[in-house]
Amino acid sequence: MVKIPTFKAEGTVTTDIGVTQTGVQIPLASNIGTALAPITKSVTKHAVQEKNFENKTEALKLENESLLELVDVFEKAGKLDNKEKAFEIIQNESEIIKNKYESQASNKHVSTMFNNNFYAEVQKGIFKTNSRVSKNMLDSLDLQVSTKKNRLLTEAYLSDNPLAFALIGSELEKLYEDTYKDRIDDDQYNELVANIPAELQIFEVNQLITKDPLLAIQKLRNKEEFKDLKLEDRITLEREALLSYKPILDENIKNYLVALENNETIPLDQNAVKEIFGNEAYKNFKETEKNIINYSTYKVNLFNSKIGDERAIIESFPVTNENYAEDLKYKQKLINSLSVKDELMKEDAA
Repeated sequence: MVKIPTFKAEGTVTTDIGVTQTGVQIPLASNIGTALAPITKSVTKHAVQEKNFENKTEALKLENESLLELVDVFEKAGKLDNKEKAFEIIQNESEIIKNKYESQASNKHVSTMFNNNFYAEVQKGIFKTNSRVSKNMLDSLDLQVSTKKNRLLTEAYLSDNPLAFALIGSELEKLYEDTYKDRIDDDQYNELVANIPAELQIFEVNQLITKDPLLAIQKLRNKEEFKDLKLEDRITLEREALLSYKPILDENIKNYLVALENNETIPLDQNAVKEIFGNEAYKNFKETEKNIINYSTYKVNLFNSKIGDERAIIESFPVTNENYAEDLKYKQKLINSLSVKDELMKEDAA
């Protein structure tokens, strides 16, 4: 019989787990921290950036809302002609606006950003307001000078005061010296003084336009009159005189022509018609005048004619090719006059 070999165990049974020794020992916590470090750093950086954006957005929102009120402050101050008062308004009211919106900031970073931006806008506004107020100051000064100048001119030309008239030139020169000397450029000041004679003549012409626009036009067209006027001033004044006189002359022409139709004559400066309205208008006026005179003559003949002769008188009224429309108009008026004659005759018969 074959004998089955047997083996005898020499070890002992234990509960130990077999492990492989590497020779390196690293704590588990260190492994996780090292792995998460880049992620943690990135998340922290992103959170800081987001907070910065949040702060900037909030600060910009406060700035935009505050500027809506600040613009009104600049507008109010910019209407003044006194810089001290204007800057006092900006200082006081801008500080109130700043405090109002600064108190709404959620943290000191927002507050700082808002304040920096707000004060920058205030500085820009002060610069613009300074320029506007400077202009307002000059405008107010010019207005006061103009008021006094008109008073001096009125007294000189309209008050029958010979002394005021004699001194008007020197009075204006003193006014300009007290007001503008050393405040405007020397060339501007010298030009202003040199223009005083022209200013006096401009005032004189304006008074003449009010009283007698036709005479003003005639004098302005005469180079020997108002010699100190510049060409552009002469042209402007003549245009004003024409605007003033044309309606008057037009009404005079209408009245003159109506009077002619009734065999009456009223004065009309026919040279003025030609001078003011021009050659073509004057030619048309003379043609109308001739037709009316002709019509008036025929009308008299018509009313004085014997019964039965009226048609012959009407038919004899001339209608020319050169003035067909106008001639036909007055021939029709003559026909209408016949009806008037018939009515008058019926009344007399009654």
